[in-house]
Order: sequence, then structure tokens, then C-alpha cells
Amino acid sequence: MENLKKLFAKRIRTLRKLKNLTQEEIGARSGISYKYIGEIERGEVNPSLDVLCKIAQGFNTSLSDLLDFSESQRGLHKKDILYSISKSEFETVREALTILKRVFKNNI
Repeated sequence: MENLKKLFAKRIRTLRKLKNLTQEEIGARSGISYKYIGEIERGEVNPSLDVLCKIAQGFNTSLSDLLDFSESQRGLHKKDILYSISKSEFETVREALTILKRVFKNNI
């Protein structure tokens, strides 16, 4: 059980940082004390199902996505990265990939 608590703690902290949110901001979005968010991120408490649902709403994600550790033990999912970047950053990445495809296609 302790490992799951630490894994969830890491996932919450990672999601929060990816979305450039403070503990206060995610607490306000979730309707939960920022101090409790900090306790969750440190793996000090076991949040209830109601709290987990509120946190998922605060992150604008589903409860299943919030609890999905299958892709990564680090708590980082491709969807999380895509939702955390701006449209202009996404377009820059798309342009870079197009250039790289041309470069490597011509060198084969």
C-alpha cells in the first residue's frame, strides 16, 4: 500500500507541475485545502474517493486517467504533455518533426 501512495503522490505532483499549477491553484480548482494537496503529494495521507474525484475535476481529467499508472511509473503520460503545451509550442514541435522527416528521408 505504501508504494501505491508514493506512486500516486508522484503522479499528482507531476501533473500539477506539467500544468504549471501551484498547490494553492489545484486546491482551489478542486475545492480542497492546498495543505491537504501538499500532504497528498508527500504521500502522507490516503485521500478518499470523493477527494480523488475532486482532484480529477481540478485537473480537468477523468478519475481513470488520474489513476492510470500503466504507461509510466513516473506518472507522466503523453496526453498530459500534449495538454500542457500551448498551441504555438505544439506547432513548433510539428514543424521540427516535418524538418527532421525531410532530413532523414533524404539521407537514407
